[in-house]
Formats: sequence, C-alpha cells, structure tokens
Amino acid sequence: MAKEPKRPEIPDHLVALQRASDAAHREVTQEPYTPEGWQPWLTAADAVQQAVTEYAAAAEKVTRPEAEAEVKRLARLADEAS
Repeated sequence: MAKEPKRPEIPDHLVALQRASDAAHREVTQEPYTPEGWQPWLTAADAVQQAVTEYAAAAEKVTRPEAEAEVKRLARLADEAS
C-alpha cells in the first residue's frame, strides 16, 4: 500500500482567508459582473495570495504551490464539513 504524501501543516488563519475568498466569489457570481461588485472577492483573493506567499517564504521545505494547494484543499474540506 502506497504511503500518502506528507502534507505541509497549514495555519488555520490561511484556511479561514481562503474560505472567506471562496464565499466572496460565490456571492459576487450571483449577480452580473461589475468592477465594483467584484471588488470584495478580488480583495479577499489578493489577501489569500499574499498570506500564502508570506507563509511559504517563511516555511522550510514548503513551496508556494504546495502551500496554496494545501490551503485550498483544507478550505474545501472545511466547507464540505459545514
């Protein structure tokens, strides 16, 4: 049986930021596009990207793409559980 790859430990605040960004995206896509209407999602998505970049830069042995993928995976799991 193959071992599951070791996943990076992701701080809860990164998952919370991703969940907020996902929620903002769901909300803005319910209405026709306007730059002002989409600004909350763009701001939330930018906050996630910046936080993941900072986390990956400070973490040892975790690349930014690995960190981002794990944040998104954990956020998805949390949303499915709620």
